[in-house]
Amino acid sequence: MRRIRGRSSEQEGYRTMKHWFNELANRVQTDGLRNSYHNHSFEFNTIVDGHDGLSYLIEHSSDNLILAELDVFWLKNGGHDPIEFLKPYAGRVPILHMKDMSDDEEQVYAEVGTGSIDFKSIVRWGKHLVLSGMS
Repeated sequence: MRRIRGRSSEQEGYRTMKHWFNELANRVQTDGLRNSYHNHSFEFNTIVDGHDGLSYLIEHSSDNLILAELDVFWLKNGGHDPIEFLKPYAGRVPILHMKDMSDDEEQVYAEVGTGSIDFKSIVRWGKHLVLSGMS
């Protein structure tokens, strides 16, 4: 069972981090740059304003400039199906970090294509976004 922590210091840390990342994104966008957040699985252990930490950081809103470099290994390690997690953030994920997970109880890194992550579906989903102009 996943333990959800909710101490105010962790929640405030996410709020502060989101503020800093948005300040950075605002500064660099004038130079044609963007910033993306790379996740791990610990973000799923803290709830901020009704969302897990990762969803809070990359949520759709007019004032949120944070994009995501979602790591499919860490999404799965955090208990999420990568495709299902990605769907609501289609326009906020310009890059994916492709890493496979062993298909055993250890759930460690595996050579891409040899583990438990369905890369064919992920690549198909990504191609659909590019072809439909969503990314």
